[in-house]
Amino acid sequence: MEVIRIIQDGGRRSQYSSFVACVVELLNGDWEVCVYHVNRCGNNATDGLAKLPDTTSTDVSFFVDSPISIVQALQADAITRSLHVL
Repeated sequence: MEVIRIIQDGGRRSQYSSFVACVVELLNGDWEVCVYHVNRCGNNATDGLAKLPDTTSTDVSFFVDSPISIVQALQADAITRSLHVL
């Protein structure tokens, strides 16, 4: 919820202001955007990416192949979503 507040504020008081400015620019594009909160248990893949150890000295990481933990998390998310549709 804090992230949504920071985005609505334009990131002016955030340490991530340059990143938030890019997000705000995307949100203001010529398309419809919905921003909403998803609990960790509903988005295992994103939670898993956030928890991956940072083994690089750069700000950006690229993967040639998906880490197995992320593949498993995506599969778990897909199962969870299919159960909610039934």
